[in-house]
Amino acid sequence: LTQRQRNFSLFAIIAASFSIGVAFGVGYPLTTLVLESWGEPKWVIGLAGAAPAVGILIAMPAVAHIFSRFGAINAMVFGAIFAGTSFLALAAVNDAATWILVRVIMSMCLAAPWLGGETWINRVADDEIGGRVIALYTVAFFGGVTMGPFILSDLGTTRLDGFFLGALATPLASL
Repeated sequence: LTQRQRNFSLFAIIAASFSIGVAFGVGYPLTTLVLESWGEPKWVIGLAGAAPAVGILIAMPAVAHIFSRFGAINAMVFGAIFAGTSFLALAAVNDAATWILVRVIMSMCLAAPWLGGETWINRVADDEIGGRVIALYTVAFFGGVTMGPFILSDLGTTRLDGFFLGALATPLASL
């Protein structure tokens, strides 16, 4: 890769990491606040909070196979778009069990852009700056996670704005 291509790749994957972080950052509090407003017991809310981790754990072993079959970029784009669409499905769901299932599936889809991003950044970052690039990538992801609740506090959970934000932020990672 030329230095310009390398820089563009690094910028793209760090920006994608931020977008995926925003989706996680919106999804966790949105789930908690909506289920709480429905009067769901705390154990159901806790189970819903664990759903994304379960989805990632289920999907990770299959991601390499999916990459080899469909191509890494296609899998990453599809995963990001489908995860974003899942936010719209959440807006239409009024049942905690279905909500949890959608969150598991959403996170399974996010496994592709997440693992793809990790692999991509490790291949593009050269040894000289690798540690700094990984640090920036991680800061971007968790910066997005941190921004999610702040953005959601302005949007609230009674309107569809939080769902639309998640639906838009996640597919932005595929750009």
